[in-house]
Amino acid sequence: MPPHWAEGINGDLWRLVQRTDLVVEWIPSHLTLDEAVALGHDATDWAGNCAVDIAAGQLATLIDVDPDIVAQRDRQIQALTIVHGVIAAVEEAVLCVHHDPKHPIAKRRKRRKRLVLRRPKRRARPRPAPPAIAPATPACGVHSLAFGHGPPHVRPPEKGNFSWPVHCTECIQGVTGTGRWRAFALSRCPAIPAAAHHRRHLETHDLVRCAGGWYCCRCHRAVSSSQHATAGRQRCHIPVVTNGAGIAQPAAVAALCANVLALAAWRTWAASPGTVAPPAPPPVAPAPAGPPLLVWHAHWRVRTQHDGNVQDVCLRCGAWSSRREPRRVQASACTYGAPITALTGSAHAVLLAGSLDAALTVAPRAWVDQAILLGWTPLRGG
Repeated sequence: MPPHWAEGINGDLWRLVQRTDLVVEWIPSHLTLDEAVALGHDATDWAGNCAVDIAAGQLATLIDVDPDIVAQRDRQIQALTIVHGVIAAVEEAVLCVHHDPKHPIAKRRKRRKRLVLRRPKRRARPRPAPPAIAPATPACGVHSLAFGHGPPHVRPPEKGNFSWPVHCTECIQGVTGTGRWRAFALSRCPAIPAAAHHRRHLETHDLVRCAGGWYCCRCHRAVSSSQHATAGRQRCHIPVVTNGAGIAQPAAVAALCANVLALAAWRTWAASPGTVAPPAPPPVAPAPAGPPLLVWHAHWRVRTQHDGNVQDVCLRCGAWSSRREPRRVQASACTYGAPITALTGSAHAVLLAGSLDAALTVAPRAWVDQAILLGWTPLRGG
């Protein structure tokens, strides 16, 4: 017996048959005796199948609809057919009359089409063309960017944050994530001592005339004459760089602008399909002869003597480990080539509170001198 028989409308009856020893065999209905025998069925089974068909037919006649209702429905369908035919004939006659040229509707005055004059298009105004960025001189206090390598089958998007490394070829520092690229490109390079004396402050765009419009001297943003007033009130993202004496540093500003344009050019190249080689970024500093060497700088790690939130402090870069991240200093490299001049946050509070006194008494002399420079007072006496 097929399994789906026990799942249909009469499934309960077939399940009762399954509990017996009866052998169930399917025989097509409405066959003659000769056809049933030719298909290999028994004459007794054929007779039983015929008896079932007769019983089913008699039962169907008992549940049929009343013949009067069927006759009324037939008359209703015939009446609706006649009504639809009359409506269609009337609509066709009306359309034929209205389309007649002698009909008043056809004789109505038509609205004359308006004559449209095709005026020649105005020539597009030339786009502003700012001059090229001058090559930045080496040792200007700005990072020299170099892009890292990522998975070959991943194409970075043109917009949004994406995990990709970029580093500086001078100080071997770097960041990962396109959301941190611009801040890194505009920061000071610690490999150049003169960068520590740079002073930076943001000002509005310094717009200068160029072919086709105006451009900003710092960020090289090109604007048309109609956008000159709006752009003149906006703040430029490239800061004004001066030294300790207040003298402007145009080379550093040009290098910052070149770094920002190099980031945008790399994102456009990486997101475009079918790229073979990266575009040549604007020259900022001479490229090194070989790949940069990654050097691990050890921390000047000094442990605290009490069980507080701060576990240890690096006197060279200012990093410190907390109770939640106890291996932050121990598991990372020191990021500063030269020692810092001031501590901030909890590291400074721990140094002034005396929590590093026990460790500084046995520390190397260079560490003690750095702690004194950061504000620590040596112990007097024993």
